[in-house]
Amino acid sequence: MRTKRTHQMSIYEAFSKHEIGRELKAVSDWLDGKRPAVPS
Repeated sequence: MRTKRTHQMSIYEAFSKHEIGRELKAVSDWLDGKRPAVPS
């Protein structure tokens, strides 16, 4: 019997299309544009 495999989406690339998902994407984009809290 052949094994079926389902490709899983990355949690870092997927955002839902509903209102909360869009808000989380906006927050993520905003945070990506900020300097790190801890200097490296």
